[in-house]
Amino acid sequence: MIKTQHLRLKLFSISYADEMFKGREYFEKALGVTVPENWTNEKDALEIFYNEMKKDSSNAHWWAYLIIHTKDNKLIGCCGYKGQPKDGTVEIGYEIHPEYRSRGYAVEAAKGLIENAFTFPEVSKVLAHTLAEKNASGSVLKKNGFTYVKQLTDPEDGELWQWEFERPGIKKPC
Repeated sequence: MIKTQHLRLKLFSISYADEMFKGREYFEKALGVTVPENWTNEKDALEIFYNEMKKDSSNAHWWAYLIIHTKDNKLIGCCGYKGQPKDGTVEIGYEIHPEYRSRGYAVEAAKGLIENAFTFPEVSKVLAHTLAEKNASGSVLKKNGFTYVKQLTDPEDGELWQWEFERPGIKKPC
């Protein structure tokens, strides 16, 4: 579990996924927290993470986390990595329930993911992608020290901006 000032990022385990697929009341009981209706827009992504974890649960920490607001004991979103590090790089993503947006929780969750990633010596860089426009997600990344790198075209998502954050103290080649 990753703990921040206001949040707990709880690993989205196979057993939690099984309960989520059964229904909200089962999921609430398994997590021991309140789960709001329509708590995520990313159920498809969670299903992908679930299938990846079933293939190899030893790498579950490189997939999804559930964002729990500690004081309210409520599930307020999900976040995580898009798989194991490749060439020293991991990619992050995050989502906050509308009721909890604009309170700094996405910034806090992203920071928790970044700090956690850098506890692994093989990680030297964290990437993220946003839609190719000024938006809240870009602000979350800027507040965490990310730098805009480039615009690219994704076959599914269209035009995206790529952002990166390098491990502090990494020397760049000349």
